Amino acid sequence: MDKISDIYGRTADTTMSITPKKEPFLSLYLKNRSTIFRPNESIDTKMYFMKPKKTEYELKLCRVSLEGYSRFERVIAEGDKKYLDSVYDMLSSSEVSLCSKKSIAVLSGSSLYSSFDIRDFSPSKKLTPGFYVLAFANKDDVASLGSFVSPRVFSVVDSQVTMKVDASGKMSFLVTDLQTLKPLSGQNITLRKNISRTYTDEWNEKEQKYDTKYLPLSTTNFSTGIILGSTDALGYFTIKKDSLIDNEYSNPY
Repeated sequence: MDKISDIYGRTADTTMSITPKKEPFLSLYLKNRSTIFRPNESIDTKMYFMKPKKTEYELKLCRVSLEGYSRFERVIAEGDKKYLDSVYDMLSSSEVSLCSKKSIAVLSGSSLYSSFDIRDFSPSKKLTPGFYVLAFANKDDVASLGSFVSPRVFSVVDSQVTMKVDASGKMSFLVTDLQTLKPLSGQNITLRKNISRTYTDEWNEKEQKYDTKYLPLSTTNFSTGIILGSTDALGYFTIKKDSLIDNEYSNPY
């Protein structure tokens, strides 16, 4: 509809020319937005861009500690640009290790993204089990953008743990290989207690809803943990739940 009329017969032309404005943009997305991969599995990743200022961007991949992984997760969940400095501080801290860098070319033409496999960051084309973080290596590449460019965290796992508690209170752990599904012996079973939440919910009386407020990134999430024992030749480890009572790990969940 180009013209509209009121009850008095007056008309107005509603035709207008709209020119989309493309803002500079950068982002990283992992395969199917997954966060868990197997060691031999491809980790296909896309670097999206709009009006890029470079012909290639350097990315940084690091192994990250459990505590560091938790902190990066909080940054991603909140998605606030105020965390930009914190992200790059953590990428240079003791929370990360075995970092490597790789430049990804910006494809010309109509494509809005460049594809790559994160495994190419490793000379062996394989990532060992652990926690990882991927981000743009240079803060200046993302600092001037209008929105926060989140790092991406993921884990590489080669085993799975199944736990059962029977009526007598016996806890049984079975560790199996993800590829072969065969039991794994000699695997340490570590129990960690989540000692703090990453956020608090506060009731907003005016809007009649809960507001989520995140704790400072310096907040410790997990205790050091204790090794309960190791799996036997059949991949099992058992322990009586009562043995954890009167211990700081009596209620780990």
